[in-house]
Amino acid sequence: MSIYVKRLEKSETVVSRAQSSQIHAGYVVLDPGEEVGEHATEAEEELIVVVEGEGEVVRAGSAQAIEAPCVVVVPPHTAHNVRNTSKAPLKYVYALPTR
Repeated sequence: MSIYVKRLEKSETVVSRAQSSQIHAGYVVLDPGEEVGEHATEAEEELIVVVEGEGEVVRAGSAQAIEAPCVVVVPPHTAHNVRNTSKAPLKYVYALPTR
């Protein structure tokens, strides 16, 4: 397997099963006021690397502020949401094990 490099330009999957047998990753760009929507990590942890902007991660109705540069680790079986609470884009990469 060769080294895989992908430029991050728009919201999209950046690492799929075609590029890796062990991780899945995506790049997300949220405009001001946008959110991803609540979703769960199932049996795996999720790593979120905030590369630009600020916002919040919401879990069980409780919000925690995030601001670039930072890393968020979401535990297994955790329903959560990511929101952009600023006036500029919020950009982050998420990664989790391939199921």
